Amino acid sequence: VGGGETVKLVAYTLFTASIVFGIATISNDNLQDLKTGQLVGSTPWKQQVALIIGVIFGSAIIPPVMQLMQSAFGFQGAPGAGPN
Repeated sequence: VGGGETVKLVAYTLFTASIVFGIATISNDNLQDLKTGQLVGSTPWKQQVALIIGVIFGSAIIPPVMQLMQSAFGFQGAPGAGPN
């Protein structure tokens, strides 16, 4: 595998892993919220609405924060990234 192909494969692997970890994190958070709601006697449909709202806001907030970090610091190996 050539140098350019290796970089592409690493980028693809990191991208895929970030999606999988994001899904796993949100799933775990949702399960914990539903379990806690059951313990305190909450209704499931209200919890599910709140969880959907939380996922929507999380997916709306995280990308701009990541872009801000990219603009301010850069990511290792990305074009324009500083030495640190």
